Amino acid sequence: AAPLLAGVPLTDPELSRSFAVLSGHDATSATPAELESLNGIDTLVLLMAGVKLEEVTRRLVEGGRDSRTPVKIVKWAGREEQEEWKGTLGSIWEETRNENLSPCVIVIGEVAKLDLSPCAAGVEEGGERREEEAGQQQGRKNLYDDFDSFLLDMDGVLWGGGGVIPGVVETLQRLREEGKRVFFVTNNSSKSRKAV
Repeated sequence: AAPLLAGVPLTDPELSRSFAVLSGHDATSATPAELESLNGIDTLVLLMAGVKLEEVTRRLVEGGRDSRTPVKIVKWAGREEQEEWKGTLGSIWEETRNENLSPCVIVIGEVAKLDLSPCAAGVEEGGERREEEAGQQQGRKNLYDDFDSFLLDMDGVLWGGGGVIPGVVETLQRLREEGKRVFFVTNNSSKSRKAV
């Protein structure tokens, strides 16, 4: 959900026909051969990798991925305090080295340079709905219309800090109402999808 909430599709007919979701541990413990095999995957999504960003980016470049590959980091996806950073494999660590990146999701690949309007609910201020950009509502509608299926991570994107992240229930309800297929994945969570 984090890439979608940040306006980044994981697949695109021209930029990304494949993606893989890895933990930060997977990216830092991979063998050189495993890192090289990741080069055949257009888009990488890294979970729990914020504290290891320097090592992750260095190892991916050493494994053969171009240092100019776009990167987008999304922290606190779906929350009012959501933050995003853009850069490349060669620059993102330097640009964010003084930031606390936990919890975050990191998208690496050409789609990370895209900036489609997010589908998250507008931010509430004083009881009134505030849109971040003109035309954002239309962008949300298009994202919902353009995709039939959504792959959502339970840990840190839907569920965090002992409860469901604010805005998630409303987003899931809208997806269900519109007949979208929703799939849940998890790395190591004991949480039930019935909780969301």
